[in-house]
Amino acid sequence: MSARFPKLIASAALAILGACSGGGGGNYGCGLMSVTGQSLLLEEFRRPGATLAALPGNIPGTLPVRVALGPAYRSVAGRADSGLVVGIEGPLPAKPQVGFGILIVSPAGDVQGVLLYEGNPADGAPRLGTVNAGDRNLPLIGLTIEVKNFEDKSCPIFPDSLRR
Repeated sequence: MSARFPKLIASAALAILGACSGGGGGNYGCGLMSVTGQSLLLEEFRRPGATLAALPGNIPGTLPVRVALGPAYRSVAGRADSGLVVGIEGPLPAKPQVGFGILIVSPAGDVQGVLLYEGNPADGAPRLGTVNAGDRNLPLIGLTIEVKNFEDKSCPIFPDSLRR
């Protein structure tokens, strides 16, 4: 993941500028937490026991999906022979060119959503399925984390409105 570090820093700077720019005062904490939280989340693959080895039992049919440091989408999810298939509703932006998805599951076993990142999945993380992003099928890996530890509560990573 170190090869992506310069891109991550550039993306972080742009996100901070976007969150903090004009028009009546942005939520600085929200912008800063979005950048740091979604960037630090990748480090959780180094924490023993955080990487998902198998899919949880109860996966909702609708999941929020967010491009890291970018827009959020609604998706339809279901099981197939190859694991979980997550189909994003709507086209993704051209940049960043996403390369994999992370299924986020709470320690209680509740599926929170999927985060999409540039690059390749974490080494050694089991593939849990596929994210269908238009004409691309991205590998899906997973983490067990408390997503609230990586977000500002006023700007959630996975908005509730995308769960319906």
